[in-house]
Amino acid sequence: KLLETSRNIPKKKMIRPVSEILKDFLTLIKRNLLIKTRDKMSQLITFAVPPLLAVLISIVFKFSNEGQEYLFTQNSLYGQFLFMMIISGMFLGLVGSVTEIIRDRKMLEREVLRGLSTTNYFFSKLIVSLIFGSIQGVLFVIVSMYMLEANDYIYPNLIVILLTMFVSISIGLLISMLVKTSVAAYNLIPLLLIPQIILGGAFLPFSNMGKEIYLWEDK
Repeated sequence: KLLETSRNIPKKKMIRPVSEILKDFLTLIKRNLLIKTRDKMSQLITFAVPPLLAVLISIVFKFSNEGQEYLFTQNSLYGQFLFMMIISGMFLGLVGSVTEIIRDRKMLEREVLRGLSTTNYFFSKLIVSLIFGSIQGVLFVIVSMYMLEANDYIYPNLIVILLTMFVSISIGLLISMLVKTSVAAYNLIPLLLIPQIILGGAFLPFSNMGKEIYLWEDK
């Protein structure tokens, strides 16, 4: 009878103080930062790849007519450069985030049972990933704009790549929640990037694409 009575008593959800929630959130951010910075070799690769990509892409798309001095204002390949910058931002953001939650899954399951807020956990992961992604974006833009002699365009391009990093990191964390293994997560990256490259319209104009991809008769 006592057991039946206890089951009929309405259970009240415990409301945690805002200060306690904020403290847990800051603790999670500090822990994620510590984990990220602990692997020195990984950090070296993380921050070396964006400038290297920027140099390669800038060299390819630094166009000038034969016999003429290079001028950024006459660079007809700047549109293609922007497209590759966005693809690079998507790639860097996805690679940096698709395994974040997968690595913590067992630990997360244990700590949720102890009262860990999954909302705090997710947003701490998002913020830390955005910090590192933003540094990557800044490195890419500064190096590429220097190579293209377009220092006046640093801020507009920086806004573009930071927005791209935000989207790609968010997608990467979503993938990390949905799949169970790192291999599966990494295998989904080409599936997300290749259609963007093909259908982006930068290398192949929409008007030249196969008619099967159009939903209407008029291209």
